[in-house]
Amino acid sequence: MTTRIGMSSKDGAVTVDSGEVVELALAENPSTGYRWELGPLPPGAELVSDRVEPAPSRLPGAAACRVLAIRPHEDARLSARLRRSWEPPEAAVESFQVSVTVRPAAG
Repeated sequence: MTTRIGMSSKDGAVTVDSGEVVELALAENPSTGYRWELGPLPPGAELVSDRVEPAPSRLPGAAACRVLAIRPHEDARLSARLRRSWEPPEAAVESFQVSVTVRPAAG
């Protein structure tokens, strides 16, 4: 099972079942150099995939959606920042954080 969240969950919280994947779906415009970068993963979390879903519009410069799929195995705080790779991390123009509570598997 997968729970997909976006900017409306910024600084919020989500609860998932044990083994579930959390997808952070964050809009970005790669043609400007700005891309979402996942923060350090907490212990017990694994990055399942990092992909870009193109915008419905095929026009040059159209925004895309970065999807970071993470499987937390215990409660965690996930973070990402929108920045250009050649600029220092503190130059990020946007940040995203969400607290994830993992429900134990039913016994």
